[in-house]
Amino acid sequence: MEPPELDKSVGMEVYGTCSPGLGGMVKVHPYDFIVKEVVKWFGAAPLTVSRNYATPNIGPYLISVLVKEGRDTLHLSHEVKRKLFLRESDLYTLGFKDARALTAQFIWMRRFNLRGLLRLRLTRARIYPLAFTSLKLNSTHLLGNLFEITIRNLESTPFKAFELVRQTLQESTVRGGFPNFYGYQRFGTRRPITHLVGKHIVQRNFEAAVTAYLTAPSRFEKKSLRNVRELISKGDFHLSYKKMPKNCFYERILLKALKNRGADYINALRRLPMQLRKMFVYAYQSYLFNKTLSLRLKEGLPMGKAEVGDLVLVKMPYGGEECVKVDQQNSSKVNKLIAAGKAALAIPLFGYMATFSSGRQGQIERKILEGEGLTPRLFYIGPMPEVSCMGGVRSTSTKLRGLQYHIHNHDHKITLKFYLGKLEYASTVLREFMKPKDPVQAGF
Repeated sequence: MEPPELDKSVGMEVYGTCSPGLGGMVKVHPYDFIVKEVVKWFGAAPLTVSRNYATPNIGPYLISVLVKEGRDTLHLSHEVKRKLFLRESDLYTLGFKDARALTAQFIWMRRFNLRGLLRLRLTRARIYPLAFTSLKLNSTHLLGNLFEITIRNLESTPFKAFELVRQTLQESTVRGGFPNFYGYQRFGTRRPITHLVGKHIVQRNFEAAVTAYLTAPSRFEKKSLRNVRELISKGDFHLSYKKMPKNCFYERILLKALKNRGADYINALRRLPMQLRKMFVYAYQSYLFNKTLSLRLKEGLPMGKAEVGDLVLVKMPYGGEECVKVDQQNSSKVNKLIAAGKAALAIPLFGYMATFSSGRQGQIERKILEGEGLTPRLFYIGPMPEVSCMGGVRSTSTKLRGLQYHIHNHDHKITLKFYLGKLEYASTVLREFMKPKDPVQAGF
């Protein structure tokens, strides 16, 4: 089955299963897509907290739960910082959660007046203080996310829907899981440009990066906004700033910098939050990963079995992972570990210190790099070193854990509950079940 053009534009050029899709729609309502972040020592973030548990004089940091409905994490974080007079580094989240969803996640803040936080009023969001602590949260504490997702308007009968789910699950088991693509939200579903901005940054074309972010149109935007983007392309930053809608927050930041400082594009980019700047380059890295995994699957190489030259992530007894390259001597042992769930096939996340595969997979990686005109060194971005990418490795497949599903016979809908590890995307699993002809119309 051929994926839609949106999928191809972000590197997801294949499906991992051949079963027909359920069709249907997700995110008809925010409560159709519930996400609860799971963090080491704190467990799953609750959607409601009966009382505030924050106790003073325990440590300098405040751990809270942020519950939001239909809000973007990055925009909301900025609003909280502004209203509480926090610096950029005073508030930290472990990841961006879906905007069109009901989500609960942990946030870390430097200690400040708790009374001010309790008086804070946010639209469709609330912060529940949990505890002052000496622990500073970072990405190593994130374990994964719990999902509860409802797919409405199914295109098949309840019995057929049940059979399709079972068939897709069986096929994924045989193939070693679902392809571990980076999902639509990494790039922007309605306006997938973050990876294109990142590509320009890696190529040191900062003017093109800013221009792409400001002027790339979307068929889902209002005509008035498209007109402003056309105005920007003509170089009128002053008038564009006046006409740019207030909710286009980051476009306004860039335009303000350009009208005040002229064509200093690095300065304009540096006016954006650090998380967003890094996200541009990470999105391009993610696009290259998706392209590499797609080509591996097109070439008929497996996800659940390693060949000589492949990279494998082996789970260690102390809880970490070690990256091992497969050779003739360790091939049999490594594949036994993969079959036992103690290791996983991996491919590189390109960067200036990335480890690359050899053998057939290595040929695929070189083909992707050459096609993009890249060398690993380019990911060290001298003019903006803070957004440089060292690289790493990522598992080729993801498996649903704790899966439960319920068919609603009279409502033509199905509810799925499952757990995914960190940096694994529910949207890439849903696309395998649904096979949407138009992901945007299907709610992605």
